[in-house]
Amino acid sequence: MTPPRPPDRQQKRQTLRRHGTLNPHPEAVSHPLFHNSDFFDSDDLMQVKYEMLRQVHIDKGSISESAQAFGFSRPSFYQAQAALQQDGVFGLLPHRRGPQGGHKLTAEVMEFVTELRFADSSLTPEQLAEAIQRRFDDLDYLYDLGDLELNMSGCMNACGHHHVGNIGILGVDKNGEEWYQISIGGAQGNEASLGKVIGPSFAAREVPDVIVRLIDVYVENRRDEERFIETVRRLGIVPFKERVYATTH
Repeated sequence: MTPPRPPDRQQKRQTLRRHGTLNPHPEAVSHPLFHNSDFFDSDDLMQVKYEMLRQVHIDKGSISESAQAFGFSRPSFYQAQAALQQDGVFGLLPHRRGPQGGHKLTAEVMEFVTELRFADSSLTPEQLAEAIQRRFDDLDYLYDLGDLELNMSGCMNACGHHHVGNIGILGVDKNGEEWYQISIGGAQGNEASLGKVIGPSFAAREVPDVIVRLIDVYVENRRDEERFIETVRRLGIVPFKERVYATTH
């Protein structure tokens, strides 16, 4: 009997890509199951998600450690868990996340934005950061967004914290008033990059609305499992800039 031919890995990747189930970050999968295995394939997004869930529910692994071992965040774990419970294994199939998410996002935060517009325009960077963090700390909101770093600093030269934020906010002095310069595309770690300023600075009351518009563009255009920084790198800053300045100036 002739032994079966070894699988054509490139052909399998093409098939996975065609069905939207090609893992965009197979290198992030560190679990031993996927090391030198003919059965477990880190390119297969559905298989990786399923094994992550099995690791927690059957092998009783911790959520944080299991998510990391399979290349996901905690929010992604909970999303996959909910999808499997609701729709079975078909729930693990990626789906196109389009404008519906953006509409939900805007409705979720617009009340907060409206309130801040009537607030004191002399908000300090610290007060503004706290206000933003309180509002955007909602678990469902973060669950939808995945990994997104928002960094804020208050000096032009001595502080570089904002430069490496996916969204960076820099406080600047303009005629004795606090204004805020926004950048996007910064990142830390192995794929470090400096954010690019999207345009002229904003008054304090405008900043939350600007952030909402930036995230709206991301939610409307992101691909399955794509992080904010990856969407920015793929699209460039122009779509974000156009949305922001079309609605603020």
